[in-house]
Amino acid sequence: MKPPRPAAVVFAGVSGSGKSSLAFGTIAVESAREWQNNYSLYIRNKMPHYERPKVEAISGLTPSIVVDQRSPGASSRSTVGTAVDVAPLLRLLFSRCGTPSAGGSMAYSFNHPLGMCPNCTGLGETLVLKEETIDLRRRFGRGDTFTIKAHNASRANKYVQRAVLNGIRFVFIDNSLYEILPEQLAFWKQEAAKGEPVALMMHIPLYMPGYGPREAGCAHPEWGAKVDPHWKIERRPQWPEAGHTQTTFAFREAVFSTPNLLGVFVGHVHRHFFAFDRGHVQCAVAANVDGSFFDVRVNC
Repeated sequence: MKPPRPAAVVFAGVSGSGKSSLAFGTIAVESAREWQNNYSLYIRNKMPHYERPKVEAISGLTPSIVVDQRSPGASSRSTVGTAVDVAPLLRLLFSRCGTPSAGGSMAYSFNHPLGMCPNCTGLGETLVLKEETIDLRRRFGRGDTFTIKAHNASRANKYVQRAVLNGIRFVFIDNSLYEILPEQLAFWKQEAAKGEPVALMMHIPLYMPGYGPREAGCAHPEWGAKVDPHWKIERRPQWPEAGHTQTTFAFREAVFSTPNLLGVFVGHVHRHFFAFDRGHVQCAVAANVDGSFFDVRVNC
């Protein structure tokens, strides 16, 4: 393959055809390796290490600049100041020159207990459940629709939440890291045992036969380091060699063994799909930026 230069080259193809592997895992990685070879061994040891791409030969590469396909902000506490490392300097400046002074530099940090707001804990917002958005007098009938305006009334536990609306129990579990914690498994069993119809809301889809570990990766038997070649480029920890914990597998089994399960509603994959296991449905929704949403209809 000989991409033309200078020109704008686009790698196109169906999902899984190797576009990212070619652009990020081969061309960008080899370019970075050749560029790092210009430095001394001492400097190279302090720079990111890349494995040699599995190609027979590659030549004529120029230094490459990789632009991530996601926002650089790693969390809701990230700002421009934290991203460019100017925030610590500003805190130091105010703590030394501010009059009157609030104290040391940590007193000016919204991420530290000494400086954060006691109400919003430094996030700049609080989530409050407005009961007026829910008409508790209504009962679901055939074809009725409803909308959940807010579900997290407190930040006591950001990994699990519940909401009960007209006899239907909604359980929210954060599995953004693909794994399930023992506390989350216990919480699901506790909520499912109530006997009411229960709907599960999650981020990462649960494993369904026929879907890959990047589509339905939570409790996928093939999920792990061997199917995670881009962890360095995505600047995150690599998936573990051993794969999922037994707790994660037990969670999936517990979910689809729940007789009163209405369904599992997930996102992450940025496309619609419906899959079934033991008569229970898992629905994935497309990207919110496209205006996608679920219109949940409960037929009694």
